[in-house]
Amino acid sequence: MSLLFDDLVQDLKQRCIKIAEKYPIADNATLTIDNILMCGFALFSIKDNSLAKFVKKLKERAGNLKSIFKITQTPSDTAMRTILDEVPTSEIQNLFIPYVKKLEEQGVLSDYEILGNLYIPLDGTRHHSSQNVYCDCCLTTHHRNGTTTYHHDAICACIVHPNQKEVFPIGIEEIIRQDGQTKNDCETNAAKRLIPRIVEHVPTTQLCLGGDAIYATGPMIRLTQEQAKIHHKEVHFIFSVQPGSHQYLFLQFERLEASGNIKSFTFTTKDKKYVTKFANELIINGKNADLFVNFLYFEEHDLKKGTVKIFSWITDIPITTKNYNQLVKLGRSRWKIENETFNTLKNQGYEFEHNFGHGHQFLAANFAVLMLLAFLFDQIQQRVNLNFKLAKLKAGSRIALWEKVRQYFDLLPIPSMDFIYQLIIGKIKFKVQFKT
Repeated sequence: MSLLFDDLVQDLKQRCIKIAEKYPIADNATLTIDNILMCGFALFSIKDNSLAKFVKKLKERAGNLKSIFKITQTPSDTAMRTILDEVPTSEIQNLFIPYVKKLEEQGVLSDYEILGNLYIPLDGTRHHSSQNVYCDCCLTTHHRNGTTTYHHDAICACIVHPNQKEVFPIGIEEIIRQDGQTKNDCETNAAKRLIPRIVEHVPTTQLCLGGDAIYATGPMIRLTQEQAKIHHKEVHFIFSVQPGSHQYLFLQFERLEASGNIKSFTFTTKDKKYVTKFANELIINGKNADLFVNFLYFEEHDLKKGTVKIFSWITDIPITTKNYNQLVKLGRSRWKIENETFNTLKNQGYEFEHNFGHGHQFLAANFAVLMLLAFLFDQIQQRVNLNFKLAKLKAGSRIALWEKVRQYFDLLPIPSMDFIYQLIIGKIKFKVQFKT
């Protein structure tokens, strides 16, 4: 299997067939789950902005859906929602695993190593919010005016690198109300479910987890240590910390600085001044007096504007004069999961916040996972597929590229997605002849 889109889709179809074999549809012998899953994936690959629009075009697109996405059935939108609602989300989450391993086998992930690790930040986002549409799994926010907002949140994990444009999502975990619970789930609990999967399945023996200040706790750090022992891997971390939530840590740092026991480095350019300070072996907090972390502090001064940005992190990687600059880049690259992942999904054609279907069990979560899987395939193409890169360049933007893909998909019999990319860049030409 290569990393080209059409080969990946062929492989995905076979994996969906295996899921279908585990969950036969008793009440509807004419439909199979593999076709339903592939329809969901195709919806987000083609970037239709609603399920209704996608289903409406199923029959006229039948030939291309079969040739490209291996879809042999045309379900109604009701059937799609009903069936997808019953497929356990864990089955779809596992579909990320083989493609991350393939990235490793093809040598792509070697470009993402920094300090010997793959950097994998985690972050939360919201993908549904309404005061009218809700399900039993919805989180709830009760407002002072008596109204209630129902929402679905999730945390996502991506492989990122400070100097690499593409990001590779490797997992997503819903922050949902668990069975029998009356209180909301939280990002921390979801992370405790997601991190073990990441550590187990990421095809490397050295990884570094990233996250904001809610991850910089004793229990979360101990979880990374436990998973490292279970899976015989090096599991490092670099988490943001804030003075308000980590007072004991900052107090130690301030005392060391006052006594002159802090390493400090300053670098100045024409427009910026950078100040880095660090200390090793600090106690994270009073509740975890046996847990030592290394503290990294960074200031970026804009000399023209007179402003300053301040960042601070804890890590278990010993900070030295040789690696502090790379650690700063590592910590600051956490923004890529927000800008390169969530921003793209919400604003560049994927319609992450659109309600494609809510259901009663797994539907909203399953649509989110399938969308992220489609995003992974697109990111892989952007990394390795020259025809995709040229097509995106020719189109001018992601949204324009998706529009051109849909135009050709709806206009011509298409044997492969790569055929569409070649049409866009002009490698393959066609003529329209009108009968007189």
